[in-house]
Amino acid sequence: MTRLMLNVFKDDMNPDGLLYRMILAPNWLHYEVIIFLIIIAAIILISFVTPKADYAAIKGLTIGSALKEQIAEVRASYNYWDVINSAIIIALRSCFTIISGNTMNLQIPLRCLKN
Repeated sequence: MTRLMLNVFKDDMNPDGLLYRMILAPNWLHYEVIIFLIIIAAIILISFVTPKADYAAIKGLTIGSALKEQIAEVRASYNYWDVINSAIIIALRSCFTIISGNTMNLQIPLRCLKN
């Protein structure tokens, strides 16, 4: 957020200043790699200084630790119409992305859409 806020005032900032050199001058991809590494270091540090979670508190949190009753409850909560509607939404979203997005400038043949 700091980078985004400072980017608004980029033209008015001194290019030799510390904020400019540390936050605005680097390529945004390098900046994101640094942030990623800081977050990973924080996760590791926090995991070392906090006590291990009780298994009863995290039971069923992931698919591998879910109980058979929880799996049955989830499967009973949807039907084929939910699956069909989800597939339609994913297909429409994919078509929209291919037709209008195409952010990587790929040459995708769309012969079926031509009039």
